[in-house]
Amino acid sequence: MTHFHSDGSSFTYLPARKLRTDSGLTVLLEESHVLPLVDLQVTLRTGSVHDPVGQEGLSRLTAAMIRRGTRRMSSQVVEESIDRLGGHLSIQSAASFIHFSAVVLQKSIEPFFALRGDLLANPA
Repeated sequence: MTHFHSDGSSFTYLPARKLRTDSGLTVLLEESHVLPLVDLQVTLRTGSVHDPVGQEGLSRLTAAMIRRGTRRMSSQVVEESIDRLGGHLSIQSAASFIHFSAVVLQKSIEPFFALRGDLLANPA
């Protein structure tokens, strides 16, 4: 689909593609090469309705703690790293899902994903 900027120049959105990873994860990919940004949205079908009995609030606590640092980095270093990479990361917990939202400069995608992986795999 072709769109037009106010200056008359045009850009085209490529059609969205549905992919499946080897681990079974469904990925919806929509490309636009207008800005040098990568916008990643991940929604997991989990949330407070799946919290174990007696551990209500576990999913919300887990989502809140992800930005509190890793075994190797304090929360301040994590926040400074996200900023240095030109990124933004948010995590939302709800009754039926946990949603991760990230935007980062395309040139910083690999170190940003490494940081995000460290946050998920090695929480403080």
